[in-house]
Amino acid sequence: MKGFVALMLGVSAVSFAQDCPDLAVLGVWQDPFQADRIRLISEYTSFDELYDYPGWKLLDAEGNVLAEEAPNLFGLYGVNVHDLQWVAPVEVPLEAQEVTLQLWTGFGESLACAIPYAFEARSFEWAGQTSGECLPVRLSFQGYAPPQGTVEVTLASLGWTGEFWSTSLNVNEANNWFTTSDSLCLAQADCYTLEVACSTDAFVNLSWSDGALGFPHATWTLESAGTTITTWDLYGGDCVTDVGEEERTPRRLPAAAAGSALPSTGWPSGAYALYDLGGRRIAAWTQLPDAPFRAPAIPGLYVMVSSDGAGTKWLVR
Repeated sequence: MKGFVALMLGVSAVSFAQDCPDLAVLGVWQDPFQADRIRLISEYTSFDELYDYPGWKLLDAEGNVLAEEAPNLFGLYGVNVHDLQWVAPVEVPLEAQEVTLQLWTGFGESLACAIPYAFEARSFEWAGQTSGECLPVRLSFQGYAPPQGTVEVTLASLGWTGEFWSTSLNVNEANNWFTTSDSLCLAQADCYTLEVACSTDAFVNLSWSDGALGFPHATWTLESAGTTITTWDLYGGDCVTDVGEEERTPRRLPAAAAGSALPSTGWPSGAYALYDLGGRRIAAWTQLPDAPFRAPAIPGLYVMVSSDGAGTKWLVR
């Protein structure tokens, strides 16, 4: 079980508790949707100890409690997801820091074990993204909509300058509906807008959930007709651009043979990134003036994001 879960999550470093046999911490990170909490994934594969009413604490190198969990489980077994709240406003460091994870039981009465851990707050290591660039999620929504009408959902990306994922449903008062997206990969360094358009009065419940384990990241509800737009900016700072859409010069990339070179005339220099259609960043580089673009070695449809934030589709044959 342990090896299977670690392989499924792609975890690069799993911490085992010396004082708690068969208990492992698979990942710890600051929640990108709700910055006031930390998520922790644990796995326990034995029946020898119940660890009743468990609660985790995160301590810094000086022994100060930075975050703690309010117990809400009867005990531990298998994979569990824990929410830890910051105990006070904390400026979360971007670099990794050595911390101690303490597991308390009996509603905080007994210390079961302590685990040294390298805590990198904004690295999605539990998802196998060791460079911390991509959050695998699924978007699900359910609802009820009298009278008959449509509900359209569109997820768009500033980096792609276009539609990232969308769906449309025909709904009516006899149709309590539910649907979920494919597994999507949200980049940390990108800005997303989620648009929900209801042609009729509707009760719509939407939820972001983890792409691997399915636990919810964020949930919200809409209860009226019209269009609602929500902005998602993982950890902040990416929904502001120095260059407005009206200032960008439309640019196109011609279809190219895999591995070939194309001239970059008319394109700005600076930081570039290349994404596949799953939203995963597969290349990043600094574009020098007049240097050619190099097409990926694998044929497919890609999106190249230039240094001014504009995204252009690129067909590679």
